[in-house]
Amino acid sequence: MVTACGPLVAQLLEGVLNANSTERLAQCAGGKLAVKLTEGRLARLHELFPSWSAAIDHLVTEQDSVIARYRVTCVDAFGLLGPVGPVVKDGQAFIAQVSGGQLIDVRAVVDDFGIWAGPSSFTHEANDDHCPC
Repeated sequence: MVTACGPLVAQLLEGVLNANSTERLAQCAGGKLAVKLTEGRLARLHELFPSWSAAIDHLVTEQDSVIARYRVTCVDAFGLLGPVGPVVKDGQAFIAQVSGGQLIDVRAVVDDFGIWAGPSSFTHEANDDHCPC
C-alpha cells in the first residue's frame, strides 16, 4: 500500500489537475475526494488560473496516508494572488488519506488556490466552535 500512495498523488496532480481532466479521477480518487473535486471545480481552477500546473517536490508516505509538497506555476488572470500575470507558488501541501487503492480524502496544509476546500473526514465535529473548516 505504501508504494501505491506516491503514484496515486502523481496521477491526481498530473493526470487530473494539470491535464484539466476528470476522466482519470475515478481511477485515483474515491470517497469524499471524488465528491468535492468536481468537474466544475476543476474548470473554475483553470478559468481563474490559466496554465495551472503542479510539480511534486516531495512525498512522504506512511501506511494509509501521504503528505505531498508541490509547487504551482500558472497565470493569475484576475489578480487574485497579487498582480495579474505569471505566478509561482512554492510550498503548497496536503495530506491525503488512502483506502482501497484510492485517495479518499485530502486535507489542505497550504492551499493558495482553494482546491482542497470542502467537506473532509479530517475536520472536527460540526458542533465544534473552534473548527477552522
